[in-house]
Amino acid sequence: MVIGERGPYVEFNESQILISNFEIPEEEKYRLTNGVSFYVEYRSKDKDYVKLYFQKRKVAYADYRIGLYYISPFDLYMQYSMPVIV
Repeated sequence: MVIGERGPYVEFNESQILISNFEIPEEEKYRLTNGVSFYVEYRSKDKDYVKLYFQKRKVAYADYRIGLYYISPFDLYMQYSMPVIV
């Protein structure tokens, strides 16, 4: 769990994420190659559109680690959605 200015986030490594259930929204794809972006934003493919961050760079407002994924704990339990973590 990481607490920052934007609230709490749960930290995951790649083996704990069902990445096939996520996609990068078209308007966020620039983050893949943009050298100044701090993260890549993914969204779940279901109606809940859960936000998943992949951290690319350090930030001053939280202790996010480069190369790990982050999801709000409030988005981890969706009674009627597809799973997003293993």
